[in-house]
Amino acid sequence: MTIMKIRALTVMVLALVLLCGGQALSSPVGDDDPSRVSPQRGLYIFDAYCVSCHGPGGRGDGPISDSLFLDFGVRPADLSTRLFQESRSDAQLALAVLLGGEGVHKTPNMPAWDTALTEGQVRDLVAFVRQLGSGLPREITSTPSAVV
Repeated sequence: MTIMKIRALTVMVLALVLLCGGQALSSPVGDDDPSRVSPQRGLYIFDAYCVSCHGPGGRGDGPISDSLFLDFGVRPADLSTRLFQESRSDAQLALAVLLGGEGVHKTPNMPAWDTALTEGQVRDLVAFVRQLGSGLPREITSTPSAVV
């Protein structure tokens, strides 16, 4: 794996994030109480930062997952499996998001989002990843307490 390939992948992922333009981080359902963990907000963060590699269901089948395998020999983790869910604490998931794959002794191809996401957004994202492993549909069906 060359530094040029890592840089190309990083640029590609960042370009996808920029194409989303941050609009995906603003929950359209009005669930904006930052003191409360929200898997609903986590869904929008997941769509903006994670779905290109991990896929909409977190199964490691995102639009660039085949390229990751062909170019780097790695596949994104399947976040929905029981084994994945049971073998990682919430703190470990948060560290992987903040430090990237290399920061948790995994692939350097997963970028670190420590400068892009707030602590609250990371908590929301982890809550959504846990939702992926629950067997419930990807769409969060709970109704927020207030709609703006």
